Amino acid sequence: MSMKYSKIIRKALCLATFSLGAGTLSHAQTVAFADNFDGSDLGPAWQASTWANGSPFACTFAAGNVTKGNGTLNLAFLAQSSASQDTCSEVKTTQTFQYGSFVVYMKPAWTDPSPAAPSTSGPSTGTVSSFFLYTGRSGTRSHFEIDIEFVAGTKTLHTNYWVQGKPNPQDFYLPDPRYSGIDPDDGIHGYRFDWKPSGITWYAQNASGGWTLLRNVPVNITAKMPAMMNVWIGDNTIAGWTGTFNPASTPNGAAHYDSVTITK
Repeated sequence: MSMKYSKIIRKALCLATFSLGAGTLSHAQTVAFADNFDGSDLGPAWQASTWANGSPFACTFAAGNVTKGNGTLNLAFLAQSSASQDTCSEVKTTQTFQYGSFVVYMKPAWTDPSPAAPSTSGPSTGTVSSFFLYTGRSGTRSHFEIDIEFVAGTKTLHTNYWVQGKPNPQDFYLPDPRYSGIDPDDGIHGYRFDWKPSGITWYAQNASGGWTLLRNVPVNITAKMPAMMNVWIGDNTIAGWTGTFNPASTPNGAAHYDSVTITK
């Protein structure tokens, strides 16, 4: 099956799910934002980041690491001769959102073989791939956030939400049939969170194409936030979570994003 045809099928299933109801959804949804990442440029809906976040990010976001091809958005990381010059990538919407269903189809960061390291294909240990909402200054009372994150090689979906700078994480090993029964590293899969005034619910798409409910939390977050995606290298302060990045074995790689759909 071609990538283009697969994308059409995924989009149809996604919209049908919203219309018919799944999990906590029970009525037709209005599409507030959708991007299938066709075409060759990023377009006006997104901005590419060009700065360094500082620890625990061991890289600088570079717009040149953001590319599109074959109907996917590719967010890359690149190891340099000096670790202080390593680069990664991030994009965010120019539009902000308050409440809705946020769906991403993606594959976490994967190291591609190169002439210098022809046998390096595999999960990019030491990196994090994400889809999330964010606003405020990190760690302060203005900081609110809703996360879907993958630590490369763990096959684990890291869910988190931040209220006034305080995190509330919970992890799910997705190959476990109690969750979705899928391997996030074997290709593009769907992930979703529903944000309502009454709380947040996370889902992963299962092998049957339906949504498996993972987590539901009653929390009242009202701040409007842009949608964001990034791939970054963790520093030694969080090596216990991300693993240790080894530029010799994983000199470069990318996470691949097939589509983002936001409905209200």
